[in-house]
Amino acid sequence: MTETSTQCPFLKLTPDLIRHIADSPGLHPNEVAISLKLTCTATAQSLKHRRGVRLTWTRTDVTWPQAPLADQPWPGAEFVRHFGRPEPWRRLARSQRQLLLCLAASSLHGPSLEAALEHCGAAVTADVVAAAAAAGDLAACEALLLRAGADWFASAVVQTAARYGHLHICTWAAEQVECGLRPGRRPPNLLPLNCDPDAIAKAAARGGHEHVLDWVRAAGGPSGVRTAFDAACAAAEGGRVEALAGLSTQLTAPGQRLALLPSIAYGCPRAVLAAFWADWEHGTGGGAGASGLSAGGAAVQLLLAAVLSPTPDWAAKADWLLAAWGPERLQQWTGPVGALMTSNTAAAAAAASERVRAYFMAAATATASAPSPGSRSPGSSYAARLQYLARRGLGLPDGAGLAAAYAGDGAAAELFLDELLATAVQWWGAPPQWRRSVDAMARAAVRAGSAGVLAALRRRWGAVAEAAVARQLAATKPDPRAGGSVKDWSREWRFRGGPAVAWLLDLDLELGAQGEQERPCAEQEGEQAEAPQAGAGAEAAHEEPAPPPPCWSHLFKLMAVTGCDLELLRRLHRRQGQEEGQEEGEGGGAGLDPEALEALACGGSVEQLEWAAEQAAAAGVGGGGGGLQPLSAHEFENVLLAGNWAAADWLLARGLAPPPPQLRETFMRLTGATSTATQGLRWLAARAEAGAGTGGAEVAVVVQRLGALALNAVGAQAAWLQEMLRQAVEPVVQQQAVGVEAVGVAAVGVAAVGVAAVGVGAAQQQLAAC
Repeated sequence: MTETSTQCPFLKLTPDLIRHIADSPGLHPNEVAISLKLTCTATAQSLKHRRGVRLTWTRTDVTWPQAPLADQPWPGAEFVRHFGRPEPWRRLARSQRQLLLCLAASSLHGPSLEAALEHCGAAVTADVVAAAAAAGDLAACEALLLRAGADWFASAVVQTAARYGHLHICTWAAEQVECGLRPGRRPPNLLPLNCDPDAIAKAAARGGHEHVLDWVRAAGGPSGVRTAFDAACAAAEGGRVEALAGLSTQLTAPGQRLALLPSIAYGCPRAVLAAFWADWEHGTGGGAGASGLSAGGAAVQLLLAAVLSPTPDWAAKADWLLAAWGPERLQQWTGPVGALMTSNTAAAAAAASERVRAYFMAAATATASAPSPGSRSPGSSYAARLQYLARRGLGLPDGAGLAAAYAGDGAAAELFLDELLATAVQWWGAPPQWRRSVDAMARAAVRAGSAGVLAALRRRWGAVAEAAVARQLAATKPDPRAGGSVKDWSREWRFRGGPAVAWLLDLDLELGAQGEQERPCAEQEGEQAEAPQAGAGAEAAHEEPAPPPPCWSHLFKLMAVTGCDLELLRRLHRRQGQEEGQEEGEGGGAGLDPEALEALACGGSVEQLEWAAEQAAAAGVGGGGGGLQPLSAHEFENVLLAGNWAAADWLLARGLAPPPPQLRETFMRLTGATSTATQGLRWLAARAEAGAGTGGAEVAVVVQRLGALALNAVGAQAAWLQEMLRQAVEPVVQQQAVGVEAVGVAAVGVAAVGVAAVGVGAAQQQLAAC
């Protein structure tokens, strides 16, 4: 059957017009690939280069802790087709696999979650449940908790659900899980002890969800003035005008009502700010503006809230505030310096407050995470906000540069550095505050992996920036469990330094070509000619002592545990081999010591582990796993605590895991750890049979610890611990090889199993109803 213009309206459009429609900011690329492109042959031909789909997530609220929430439309069939087999997962680092698991959990597509759970080979952390809660998918939450054995963090799940208005998730988490699967914790009509009503109320107000606020109040949440103030601030920052109007009526103290102004200036339109301003002036006899904002610090906080606001009328709000204060009052606040943001200690403290720091981060991240320039209105970029302050002579606080560095906004960073350079020249001889600013920006850029910002810093400040980069990388220690917290996904302090290390390698190569291999971070002789306008700033940069050469083996371990790509590991491995005097080439790098293997096993992929085995074999290192040395019990324990099951399976299959007696000792140690070690205990019991074979008085200790864990477990983890307790007690009872005292202790553990079984039974009933 041939296509006609009546069957497919797109046949009437030209290919250029079809591509223009596909490029529309309101059309997600996935819709183009899985929907628009399939409408007819002509459209498919016009969009033939639009191949594949993207799995993306957007920080909808960067000032609020947020687990990854998958963008819609979700390409469910394509995801299952590609990731429903083990091969693609072998190339992914642990953090990448856990991120995919979060996206699948929040995709509203059950088969995608099932495929991810089957093949991800990583611990199902609490942020996976939080991601499902953010999407409002109760079936996914139940599957994760009751079947997959995810870690449970009640407050994170309830707060996330409250933020997005999913009351059914809130009631499920608080009433069924906490009170139903944990008998005796608290009556079902009250919030559990580990759920903070204030935090839940703030989250609900942030999203403007009155029905969730009503549930918090009915469930025993406080209704005090402080709670009302926090909730009103959250509602105002989220732009929830109706919720703000209701909550603000509970604020009667003038100090609290005035303290609410920055939140209103940040999240609400100018008309709302003007209305609340007028109400307060009327209520205090016209003294709100004079008494509430007489200090320069309060004015700085309020003005920055308006300038960094996500609303389209941010500039209009800032203009309105400046006009309301007038030039005389501004001059009174600024004093002889003439820059409001840096005029005195109070102004600097206000600009560095936690609230304003979050505003800076939100504005910078919103620009950096925008999918395309067309998705932002003109003049709304972060650099435009800084230009607004600089052109009016208001100054730029340090937080402006830090946010640009974290977000990787090169244009904003260049603007801040220009202002900083001008200030350094003007105030040369004063305490070198500019040096501390450069150092802080370099640290932030390293942690965030902002290579463009690092290049800008080096162009302007030479050795000062280079030394700061070297110090930050040397001071950053590998963290095997990085990324395991619900808040890690939205924290700017989470280390993402791969691009910064790649920049350092490029710089090392550049300087090595100039004959300066002994000083990979030394300043170049042409720096002064490159920036003659720097004046005293450039002179100070050249007075900086040369930073020490990077420790490439340290950087390799740091990147391995972070979960960088294989190509960066190859580059670091080659550079480490050159430093140790070995021949260049893929097989001529340095051998991998056990610490490097541990780092790879904690954060890396199976593909990277296989590459490491090839390199160790080529380097002539002995061992049974392709040239690698087996991990010690402590090193392997770190792999289990990191939750990289794919790596643990690979090590065990190749004889690189500790022998069974040491694995049993590891099992005993993990029984005394926190509840997040339960998944590691299950791996040991299932793969290495480490839970069996314990005898004598040791069984009493194991049973007692497992019983304590079982008392705090919910869902599938409670069932796992019950089975582990049974396996630990049964052989001893059969052999009658334990003393009377140990039997008594074991009985306590068995009693704990009975308590846990109540929760397991409830979980099984829920599973049967699914």
